[in-house]
Amino acid sequence: MIGTADIILPKAAHRLPGVERPREFALFTVTLSKQGKDRDRQFAVHQTDVLTGDDFREAASRVSLNAETYAGDALVFLHGFNLGFDHAMFRAAQLAHDLGFDGPVFAYSWASNGSSPDYDGDLHNAMQTSDLLDVFLGVIQSVPGVERVHVIAHSMGANALAQLLSGAGARVGVGTARPIDQLILAAPDLDVQGFAAVASRFIDAAQNVTLYTCATDRALLTSRAVGEDFERAGDTPKRGPVVVPGVDTVDITTVGTDLLSFNADLYVKNRGLLEDLGQLLQTRTRPPSRRLPVLHEVISEQGIYWRMA
Repeated sequence: MIGTADIILPKAAHRLPGVERPREFALFTVTLSKQGKDRDRQFAVHQTDVLTGDDFREAASRVSLNAETYAGDALVFLHGFNLGFDHAMFRAAQLAHDLGFDGPVFAYSWASNGSSPDYDGDLHNAMQTSDLLDVFLGVIQSVPGVERVHVIAHSMGANALAQLLSGAGARVGVGTARPIDQLILAAPDLDVQGFAAVASRFIDAAQNVTLYTCATDRALLTSRAVGEDFERAGDTPKRGPVVVPGVDTVDITTVGTDLLSFNADLYVKNRGLLEDLGQLLQTRTRPPSRRLPVLHEVISEQGIYWRMA
């Protein structure tokens, strides 16, 4: 099922001192609410509409062809563990708003339990969604005006993408050497021992792969507590994060990943991750230390990675 969602952002999401007007980001009509005190900090779904494939592409194409800052770009958000449909929409809307992303933004919502920590159930559903995710990404690639597709996969969203890219007969990228432009793996809930093998799939599918690791990611901390206690590629242990050739590893423990995770306070004030994401998507600058002065190169036993100060 595909369609559009109109998301109301709280007044706390304003960028002062500017006076913002309602703008349409991607397939979300982002309206800055002025109703009551509870709207100051609460996101809300105003309306959802189910569309046919043709209507969906047409709506996305209109946004793409009118984009200026992100002309030709589309952004896909794959949510992680324990994040339901509404919160996945909220996170995608906040990304669109705070990045100023005026191209089409898409959220793919796989069937997470989203209310109580059911690690095994969520992992099963994430791994079983690859066929539908394949179709969804194929639809986005076919939107007129979209030239580059960027993907942000958080937590178990990376597991779903890894399952898709590791399977045979995937339709994504048929006739395209690298169907994804910038692939961002944010605190992926992947076994660190097997990450090196699956990383080659990510590298083959994208122009550039960035791995954000975080020792305080809420989804990883919860999944470790209720699921299997294995070392995860998205974590930052004391010896340093995982480093794989062809992947830019950035430790963002100091700023966190609340922007992408479940959180009672959905509006995130720390803009460190947003600033790097914005630079990465707009300029594609590598290595990371060339994007922001707060990204410092670190030499570890595993290799070179970058740490956000």
